[in-house]
Amino acid sequence: MKTRGIVFDCDGTLIDSVEVVIDSIHYALKKVNSADHSSEEIQSLFGPGADEILKKLIGDEEKAKEAYEHYLESQKENVFEMKVYDGIRPLLETIKKHKIPCAMVTGRHSRDLEVVLKAHQLEDYFEVVVADDELKKPKPSPEGLELAALELGLPAASLLYVGDGEGDIETSHRAGAKVIAALWDSHIDLEKLLKKRPDFTAKKPEEIVSILGLNKDRHPQASLS
Repeated sequence: MKTRGIVFDCDGTLIDSVEVVIDSIHYALKKVNSADHSSEEIQSLFGPGADEILKKLIGDEEKAKEAYEHYLESQKENVFEMKVYDGIRPLLETIKKHKIPCAMVTGRHSRDLEVVLKAHQLEDYFEVVVADDELKKPKPSPEGLELAALELGLPAASLLYVGDGEGDIETSHRAGAKVIAALWDSHIDLEKLLKKRPDFTAKKPEEIVSILGLNKDRHPQASLS
């Protein structure tokens, strides 16, 4: 089936945010006098939203809710320490120009996702945004990608998902979508990603234009395959 829409992960794909997210979680744990955890352990829990990560680290739901508010404080204060990767904005502009339906499916909670998207002026590129707190099951469940497909009015199998994590690749496979492994984040584990057998890999965002088969001389969408 032809590719009719494209879906992006957020952290590690659109935004270079891993270090800031980890720092915000350390800050939140400290503010509620909870035991701190290593940065490596925190990163190993990435996938679901920060609210769920804090629940796992703290083990007390009410205390975790309080910690999440402090996490949000830190994210807002440091939002411009998180950078949009070079090449992402031109890629999104090209997708918009060619009128390709575009969505986001992310492990971020909708509240801290809004902080990032507004600050970096990315909201207008996405017709559909699916955050972790809208779902019953986080990635690698296909639920988020299937919901994005439903809201775009497209079959999940016609979508191309772009993500930097093993869970992103598994999510795509389970939804029947094609997937591009985004390799531009410095924190990726290339060997583990490739073991998940992505359909495509891209070392730079601009390579996605070629994967989509877009050509400036052709009519928009004429070259999608």
